Amino acid sequence: MSGTVSTLKANNIGFAYSRTAHATGCHVLRDVSFDARLGECWGIIGPNGAGKSTLLRILAGLLQPTAGGVSLNGTALHRITPKARARQLAYLPQRFECDPSLSAEQVVLLGRYPFRSLGLFESAADYEIARAAMQRTDTLAFADRPIGSLSGGETQRVHLAAVLAQQPQIILLDEPTTALDWKHQLAIFDVIRTSAAEGKLVIVVTHDLNLAARYCDRLLLIHAGQVAAIGSADDVLTPEILTPVYNVAVAQTDSRNAPSMLYPVAPTTSATATIQNESHT
Repeated sequence: MSGTVSTLKANNIGFAYSRTAHATGCHVLRDVSFDARLGECWGIIGPNGAGKSTLLRILAGLLQPTAGGVSLNGTALHRITPKARARQLAYLPQRFECDPSLSAEQVVLLGRYPFRSLGLFESAADYEIARAAMQRTDTLAFADRPIGSLSGGETQRVHLAAVLAQQPQIILLDEPTTALDWKHQLAIFDVIRTSAAEGKLVIVVTHDLNLAARYCDRLLLIHAGQVAAIGSADDVLTPEILTPVYNVAVAQTDSRNAPSMLYPVAPTTSATATIQNESHT
């Protein structure tokens, strides 16, 4: 990890989409603050519409907050040029549009664009880095296939390989395992965890609370655009905290032989609904 200097700091971030030139904007985020450092893996969690993807786009510099700000290594993010930012920070959205005729390898090589001296041709080193990234994401077998011919899960892994090929300090991922089977979900989170262990900061938006508990050092729970909880998985992933946020009763296993698991039991319209706890031996 880094020393006392934050790698990525969000300071009282607020964001509102303007409805019209004369109407009050629709607030998506309010007073979101956190301090993330190199070597950490953060999970941003919360129900649909909570503002998670909007927050990630602000952290990537793609949206300007309407209040507060983001700093990268002590410098205001908006003062860093896009190319300089791309050499330090990579962002993978939920949906990524590109020419379907490009091969998987060509898509991964796009991650090397910020480092091309003339912005035109890839070097031998670029190809080597791209191939290594494809090896890590289990995509090398279809390097020559058009991206448009791949399944949703295969395409998602190719785009993650492009992020890795960018070799950034900071990796921002918006639901990177949505279209993946169990094997590749675990494989991608292994890549995420390894990247953090290598000294990178990884911030991932996910709906899988159990994977977040297993792989993330810190969790940021967003509810209605505000921070509902922040801390370790043990601090955040409790039925008492999750039930009013997700509007469902939550059960948590308690086993001596396996990690604790969370799962929804039943919808509820009350934040004080009965919380079920189950013990399994």
